[in-house]
Amino acid sequence: MSIPAFFEPVQLNGKTYIDGGVLERVPCKTLRDHGMDCVIGVDVGYHGDVKDVSDMGVYQLMNHTINIMQWELTKIRREEADIMLVPDVQFVRGRFQVDQAGATIDEGRRAVMEALPAIRRLIGS
Repeated sequence: MSIPAFFEPVQLNGKTYIDGGVLERVPCKTLRDHGMDCVIGVDVGYHGDVKDVSDMGVYQLMNHTINIMQWELTKIRREEADIMLVPDVQFVRGRFQVDQAGATIDEGRRAVMEALPAIRRLIGS
C-alpha cells in the first residue's frame, strides 16, 4: 500500500508507483482490460453518504475529500463488474484499525452468502 501523503511512493524499474486505489479502488475495468471473463468486485469504501464536516480537523477533512473523489470515480468503474459485493463496513473508523477485524469478516461473509446464487449462476455451477 502506498497512499500519497501517508506512505512514500515505491520506485521500481525506473517507475514510481502509488496505491492503485487512488484512481480505481475497485479495479473491475483493469480486470476486463486484461481479459477476465467474470469479474466480482468488492467495494468497502465510502458511498456518498451525507456527512457533517463542521467539526472535522484538517486530516479528517482531507480523508473525506479523498473519499468523495474515490466514490465519484468508483460509481463509473463499478459497472464493469458482473457482480458487486458491498459489505456494510462503514462502522470501521480509520484506515488502520484491526480491532474490528472479526466484525468486518462477518459482514463480508454475509455479503457473499447473499450474492452466492448470482455467483453460482455467473460461474455456471
